[in-house]
Amino acid sequence: MCLTTPHVNTRTDSGMMRSETFSSIRWSNMLLLLVVFVSAHSVNATTQHACIGDRLARFPGCCRGQYARILTNKEKEEWSLEKGIRIFNRVHGTKQRQQYYTCVPCTQCGDGIKVDHQCRRTTDTVCSPTNECTHPAWHFDFGTKSCRPPIPQPAKHTSVAPYATTAQTPKRKQPEGSYETQIPEDEIDVTANTSTLWSQEQIQTIVIIVVVVVTVLLLLLIGMMVLVIRMKGQVKKFVPSPYSSQNTSNSSVNV
Repeated sequence: MCLTTPHVNTRTDSGMMRSETFSSIRWSNMLLLLVVFVSAHSVNATTQHACIGDRLARFPGCCRGQYARILTNKEKEEWSLEKGIRIFNRVHGTKQRQQYYTCVPCTQCGDGIKVDHQCRRTTDTVCSPTNECTHPAWHFDFGTKSCRPPIPQPAKHTSVAPYATTAQTPKRKQPEGSYETQIPEDEIDVTANTSTLWSQEQIQTIVIIVVVVVTVLLLLLIGMMVLVIRMKGQVKKFVPSPYSSQNTSNSSVNV
């Protein structure tokens, strides 16, 4: 700081000019200004900054989302020399002692990681040391340092897959001079339907033949049984019984 010493020119009785100098600012005033500057700087360091949310009740210098770190006298002297660090003081205890602290932002755990201890007034957030996820089905991604949901497995469609592959395969280009025989759609449908009808007609024919054969066999069996019964009846008529011969012999003896 450069201080200028002003001077005043006065005229004497003899008509000569005389220059008188005097100090407009005394050294005591300089010391007073220096003390005011230092006190203003200290007040600015301990002034509460604006908070978006609420402030902590016991540590009004800190906002929500911060925790207060208590400083010792040595730490207070060391940290006061650092730029950007604001140190606050408060009256603490029954003895009304001065306690110095600074505000530190709370640690934010990764997305979905389990929080073992929430951020409090004087303690930081404690995240899971094993990167355990809050949801048990989720897994920890080391790339993004966060928990991710499980990857869904694609559904397997066995019946649709062959048709999808045939529909997606590009059409093979025919060389020049070659002709590809293409069957009209109407003819393809007719041949398919006729083959189906022929198989049904064959089945019906086989069923009819089997029924006829079984019926004929039953009729032959019934006829043979009737014939055997009739033949047995005729044999009984022609063969005399032994009882009838004995009766005739007895009648002759009696005569």
